[in-house]
Amino acid sequence: MDAPASLPPSSHPAGSLRELLAVAVPLALSTGSVSVAQVADRAFLARYDPAALAASMPAGMLQWAVLSPFLGVGMTVGTFVAQNAAAGHPGRAAAAVWQGVWAAVAAALCFAALVPLAGPLFEFAGHGPEVTRAEVSYFQTLCWGALPTAASFALSGFYAGRGRTSVVMAVNFAAALTNVGLDWLLIFGARLPGGIEVPAYGIAGAGAATALSFVVACGLYFFAMTRGAGRAIRIYHYARFDPAMMRRLLRTGLPTGLNMAADVAALTVFLFLVGRLGRNELAASTLAFNLNSLCFLPAIGLGHASTILVGHRIGEGRPHVAIRTGWLATAVGVAGMAVSGAIFVFAPGPLIDLYVGDGSSFTAGELAALWATAPALLKFVAAYSVFDVFAVVLGGAVRGAGDTVFPAVWTMFCAWGLMVVPTFWGVLGGETFGLPALGGGEWTGRDGVWWAWACCTAYIVAVGFGMTARYVGGKWRGMSVLEGDRQPEARAEAG
Repeated sequence: MDAPASLPPSSHPAGSLRELLAVAVPLALSTGSVSVAQVADRAFLARYDPAALAASMPAGMLQWAVLSPFLGVGMTVGTFVAQNAAAGHPGRAAAAVWQGVWAAVAAALCFAALVPLAGPLFEFAGHGPEVTRAEVSYFQTLCWGALPTAASFALSGFYAGRGRTSVVMAVNFAAALTNVGLDWLLIFGARLPGGIEVPAYGIAGAGAATALSFVVACGLYFFAMTRGAGRAIRIYHYARFDPAMMRRLLRTGLPTGLNMAADVAALTVFLFLVGRLGRNELAASTLAFNLNSLCFLPAIGLGHASTILVGHRIGEGRPHVAIRTGWLATAVGVAGMAVSGAIFVFAPGPLIDLYVGDGSSFTAGELAALWATAPALLKFVAAYSVFDVFAVVLGGAVRGAGDTVFPAVWTMFCAWGLMVVPTFWGVLGGETFGLPALGGGEWTGRDGVWWAWACCTAYIVAVGFGMTARYVGGKWRGMSVLEGDRQPEARAEAG
C-alpha cells in the first residue's frame, strides 16, 4: 500500500543528505533508464546507418522543443502535488494531476497538425537528401507519441511530488526496457517464433519504439493509481476538467515549459547549423550530446529532487530548511560531474566505442572524422558541465517554490543571445544581421564546430551563474502555488 498523500517525502530528517538521496537516487536512476534508452536508440542507429544517427538528434530535438511547453506543465504538476500534499490538500493535488493529462490531449492535437509539415521543415534545414528523409521519418513517427509522452510526465507528478520516487523509477525502468527491446526489433527487423516476420523499419522503428514505451509508462501509472494513495483519495474522481486549477497550472507551468522550449529550440537550431557544416560534424555533435546526457543523470535527479523537496518545505511553511537542501544537492552534483568530466578529458575512447562498434557501418573517412572531432567535443562538455549543475539544481530549487518566470526569461536570453546568434554568424555570416563578416560564414568543417561549441559553452556557463544569483537572492522563499494567501511563515522569512 502507498502512503497517505500528506506524509513527508521521506522518513529522514528534513534538509539532510539522507533525505536528499532518498528522493534523488530513484529519480536519477529513473532519468537514467530513459537516457539509456535514448543512447540505445542512437547506438542502434549508428550501426544501422550513419545518416540515421545524424538525423536522429535534430529531429528528436525539434519534437522535444515543440513538446516542451506541454512537458513544462506536466513537470509543474509535481510542484503542485508537493505543496498541496504538504499543506494537507490531497484533493487539490489530484486535480492538478488530471489537468496535466488534459494538457497532454492538447499536445496530441498540436502534433497531429505538424505531421504533414515535417517535409518542408526539414528540407529547409538543408542537411542533404539522405539525412533529410531520415529526419522526416523519425519526426513524424515521434509526433504520434506526443499524447502518452506528455501524459506520463503529468502522471509521474502524483508520485514524485509526494516523494514516492521509487514508483517513478519502477515505471521508467519498465518503459526503458520496452524501448530498448522494441528498438532492436523494429530498427533491424527479426523473425519471431511462429514464423512471424518483422520488417526492418530503420529510424522509423526507433521512433515507434520510443512512442510505445511512453504508452507502457502511462498504462502502469493508471494501474498504480487504482491502489494505495490513489485509491484512498479517489483520484479518478478528480479526472474532470477543472478550469480554475488549469489556469493556476498554466500560469506556473507555462514559464517552465517555455524555459525548456527556449533551451531545446536553441539546441535544435544549433544542431541544424552544425549540420550545415557537414554530416560528419553533425554525427560527432550528436554523439557528444548523447554521452553528455548519459553522464549528467545524477545532476538531473538532484535537480528534480530539489524541486520536490523545496515544494514540500514551502507547503509546510519552512523555506529555511529548503535553503540547505539546494546547496547540498549542488555540492553532490558538482562532485559527480568532476568525475565524469575527467573521464571525458582523459579516457573518451571507450565511450565513443559504444557508438562505433566494429566500425563496419562507417566509411574510412567517416570513421576518421568522428575520431578526430568527438574527443575534442567531449572536452567542451567537461568544461561546461559543472556550471550546468548549478543551472539544473538551483534552477530546480527555485521552480519548486513556484519561481518559474525568471528561469524562463534568463534561459531564453542566454540560449539565443550567447549560443544561437553567434553560431549563426559563424556558420552563415554576419551579413544576415547587417554586420560585417569578420570571418563569420567562412568557417567550415571542424573550425566551424569549434566555434559553435565555444558558443554553446558560453551559454551554459551564463545560465549557471544566473540561476545561482537567483537562488542566493532568496525571492523564491516567499512564493507558493497554493490557493489563497501565501504561508505566513514563508512570507515573514521572505520579508
